[in-house]
Amino acid sequence: MDAQRVRLQLDRILASAAFTDAGRASNFLRFVVERTLEGHDGEIKEWVIAVEVLGRATSFDSKSDPIVRVEAGRLRDRLSSYYEAEGGEDSVLISLPKGRYVPEFIERRPHAAKHAGVMRLSVLPPENTSFESFAVSPDGRKLAFTAALNGTLTLWVRSLDSLEAKPLAGTGFLCAE
Repeated sequence: MDAQRVRLQLDRILASAAFTDAGRASNFLRFVVERTLEGHDGEIKEWVIAVEVLGRATSFDSKSDPIVRVEAGRLRDRLSSYYEAEGGEDSVLISLPKGRYVPEFIERRPHAAKHAGVMRLSVLPPENTSFESFAVSPDGRKLAFTAALNGTLTLWVRSLDSLEAKPLAGTGFLCAE
């Protein structure tokens, strides 16, 4: 993924409410993201984070001091909170997989709008036709159907935000009587 897009996403995350007054989490995230983008992800180790990010002495021992694991857990929680609220529509995801300190950068595809409740739809066939079959497009924006008109079965398409259906040229064939 493009480093510039990741850095813009990092800045967006760090400026969010989820990271307000979260100095350790912000420093931790910036450190691991920058190291990864610079191609030094193999150097992202518990000891390095403890010393360079969290200010521990070079004598740091992870067996007696769980600070890095604790802060990584807090960082994961903050990232989760961010993407559940402010970052819910962001196209770039930065995550810190459990058990690792090297972040992942994921391209999120736009998803169809979320609808609460039930949607009811009534569709009338074009004048002088009768429905044979129909289907809603995967994005929920169009309706495709077959309708018979004067003995010819034709494929029609209608945008659900329109009242007009249009026959698709070249799709008509005679119905078996």
